[in-house]
Amino acid sequence: MSRAATVLRTLALLGVLPALVAAVPGEGDARREATPDEQAVLTALATEMARAQQGLALPDSPPLYLLRFKLLALDSQQATASRGALVGDRTRPLNLLGAEVRVGAPSYDNTGFGGWRDGFGMTGLTRDAAPDAARTDAWRLVDGLYKDALEQYSRKQAQAVLPPEHPGDYTMLGDAVWVDPGWTGAPARVPATPALPDGAARALALDVSGAMAGAGALEVSRVDVGLERGLSWTLDTEGLRRVAPVQEATVRATAWWVAPDGQRLADQRLWTARTVDDLPPVDAMAAEAAAMASEVVAWGDAPRWTDEYVGPVVFEDQAAADLFRWLLVPQLRGTPPRIPFDSFLGELGGGDDGARLLRRVLPDGWTVTDDPTADPHHPGSYTVDAEGVPARAVVAVRDGIVRELFTSRVPRKDEAGSNGHARASLSDRAEGAASLTTVVPDRALALAALHRKALRAAAAYGLDHVVVVRRLQAPSLAWLDDPEAWSRDDVDGLPDPVVVERLYADGRVERVRGARFAGVDRRVLREIVAAGPPVTMDYLSSTSGDDGSLGPTDGTPCRMTAPAVIVGELEIVPAPRAASRAPRLPPPG
Repeated sequence: MSRAATVLRTLALLGVLPALVAAVPGEGDARREATPDEQAVLTALATEMARAQQGLALPDSPPLYLLRFKLLALDSQQATASRGALVGDRTRPLNLLGAEVRVGAPSYDNTGFGGWRDGFGMTGLTRDAAPDAARTDAWRLVDGLYKDALEQYSRKQAQAVLPPEHPGDYTMLGDAVWVDPGWTGAPARVPATPALPDGAARALALDVSGAMAGAGALEVSRVDVGLERGLSWTLDTEGLRRVAPVQEATVRATAWWVAPDGQRLADQRLWTARTVDDLPPVDAMAAEAAAMASEVVAWGDAPRWTDEYVGPVVFEDQAAADLFRWLLVPQLRGTPPRIPFDSFLGELGGGDDGARLLRRVLPDGWTVTDDPTADPHHPGSYTVDAEGVPARAVVAVRDGIVRELFTSRVPRKDEAGSNGHARASLSDRAEGAASLTTVVPDRALALAALHRKALRAAAAYGLDHVVVVRRLQAPSLAWLDDPEAWSRDDVDGLPDPVVVERLYADGRVERVRGARFAGVDRRVLREIVAAGPPVTMDYLSSTSGDDGSLGPTDGTPCRMTAPAVIVGELEIVPAPRAASRAPRLPPPG
């Protein structure tokens, strides 16, 4: 579509505003009329978008070819409690505007290059999102991002070395761009999301943390709750018109304890759902959090890991799902990494593009499917992705070999177009990512049979036991036991195991602590020798892949369903001791 035609199309949209998201499956006719304030703000944004497209230019500079606005209007409740008492409690509306500015052409633009000030950004709007104020804020944001984009374009021209057969930087959809069904209706109709119950976050935090108060020896006993409901609006100069409901209720309980020998032990539990009513019963969450807190304290009585172990390892419970989250999912993220940028801070961007088609990642007969529409009640479910492409199920792995990647509208030379898996924050480019992932083996054993097979495999190494890992460390807690965790070479492999057991042939189980994986990388998935019952785990993921920077309730909700497995050979070593951290006095209580 020509620039003039796109401008005319944008102007034609001004009289009738974007509305109706492709309804989340299962929501039926839960819709409402857009309020006059919503329509007025969107009119202001569309007007400013058209004005920028017509007049935003500098002499001898590449043209603006795409401007995208992302408006997030939320009611938010956040609460933190410790030992049954409030630490923080905040209820507020959030009105945030993100913008994406692309200059040049889809074949070569300012994006995909490391560094900052790259044409993506966000700003806060007034609490009531007044139309005049919203338009002024949008103008200021776009003006700055446009200038940033031109500078980034110049840096990219000067420094970037394009890979062979560079496929371009973006894919335009033209007349195929998504427009929500019914958006031209009058009055506009938008998804209806139930209001947040007054004080719901505070009540959840108090109830769950109160149940943990009995474990008095904990250094930190904490519950974080985040509740959100609202709408996410997206409109751009290509004609994209999308509005999606935003509903999420997340509870995370965390327990830290310092053992007498100075090792800091930490564990957490996470529950995430679309609404408060979809969460497990409060009594069930409280009981699980209390059991976790007591278990963390009891770990202090377990012996420390002191030997080097080389042999088969069984991954069960949460660790089974985490194994595939950390080692498989990165191999399926199809958006190419940014070209490195040489700055005064060193090289920024880049990274290993671990995604490859027609590469074996699992044993024969295994299948991996990701379907964002599989469970409409999960907060990570969606029907249209962040770039306006309808979501669809992707069979990423068949017979153990990668057949398709999770792609966005950033092209790859080995993948044609987006498959509806783009996810994005307000201030960064959208990238292909996982949502609701299912890993299916060719054959699954009962858990007892899996253990027997593992013990036979261990005997071949001269061992009288096999190691069973049940839980891995959450990224936000990894630094507690190792302040240098994020500088370790193997941090991109597997987080340290938290719950580790030695299983003996006579059925005896010995809990140990202070273990660490050595030299784990994605290739170990090819060494899976058997699979057991499936495990399902919800987790929060960063759209940029930097999960360690997330707060307790931050991130994009995802789900992993995968079987318990035996990995044929892994090395486990003792974690470094940190005796200097031992408390001089025992904790109170």
